[in-house]
Amino acid sequence: MQETELKLHADHFQQRADERDAPIEKMQPFQPGDWQLRTAEVRTDTGKFVSTGWYQDIDGQGWWIVIGLHDTVVTVFPSDKQGLGDEIVRGGMLYAFVQSVNRKLLQEK
Repeated sequence: MQETELKLHADHFQQRADERDAPIEKMQPFQPGDWQLRTAEVRTDTGKFVSTGWYQDIDGQGWWIVIGLHDTVVTVFPSDKQGLGDEIVRGGMLYAFVQSVNRKLLQEK
């Protein structure tokens, strides 16, 4: 998989990374194959992308990063949680709606 240079300039991310002593140097460049995609958040009204949550064990500690638009890291935190939020949709009307939106976006490229 291709490496991506994440944007780490967001104020919230910088504050949380400092507070949590996040191993930022081990997160760049971002290699998706080294991380586990755990969540994908979309808008329920448009079905379009909001963010993705990624997990990796770094030096014996589980770390999450949340990536928003334009490869900008929104936040980072230590955790071994399997997902973020109470409601994870894996099927049904909302899932089908998002899938149709994504298909149309890919066809437009």
